[in-house]
Amino acid sequence: MICFMFLINVIYSEMVPGALPAVFGTSHLTLVHRAHLRYGQVLLVLGAAVQIGKLCGTVVIAVVRGEEKV
Repeated sequence: MICFMFLINVIYSEMVPGALPAVFGTSHLTLVHRAHLRYGQVLLVLGAAVQIGKLCGTVVIAVVRGEEKV
C-alpha cells in the first residue's frame, strides 16, 4: 500500500488537491514498478515526479519551460 501526505496551500481550488494522489500514484507506479527506478540512477523529470525520484535516491534533473517556473 502506498500512502502520500500532502500539505496543500489554501489558494488552490478543491480540484487540485483531489487530483494529487492520482498524479503521484501514477508517477510512482510508472517509475518504481514498471521502470524499476533505483538508487544512484539519473532521472530526467518533466513534471511532478521530482519528489518520487528524490525518495528513491536518484539524481534528479528537472526540466521546465520558462523562467517563471524555476
